[in-house]
Amino acid sequence: MLYVADTHALFEVFLRQAFETQALPIREMRLGPGLVGALAASTPGAIWIGTYKEDGPGRLYRFATEVLSRARDPVTLTIADASAGPRHSELCPGSCLRPRRQIMGRAQS
Repeated sequence: MLYVADTHALFEVFLRQAFETQALPIREMRLGPGLVGALAASTPGAIWIGTYKEDGPGRLYRFATEVLSRARDPVTLTIADASAGPRHSELCPGSCLRPRRQIMGRAQS
């Protein structure tokens, strides 16, 4: 499965259809209140959506791929559908996931 995040939606595409000449429907999951697709990352069995705020701390939310695949259309993902991840500092506007799910912040210059 291929997941693509946008500011207000998460898209689910079968990997085999992503490169076919005949386009198949792409499943759209809207991001509900409090969720903004500012960044996205994947780990085995999960998609992480990061919400960024200039005036406060951001948040990472973990969505199990099993939960995403069972959701019925039309889908609006909410914070209640996710297991909240760790906060990253407002001093680190970007961050990345390292092996073993450690958060590594990017220093602000």
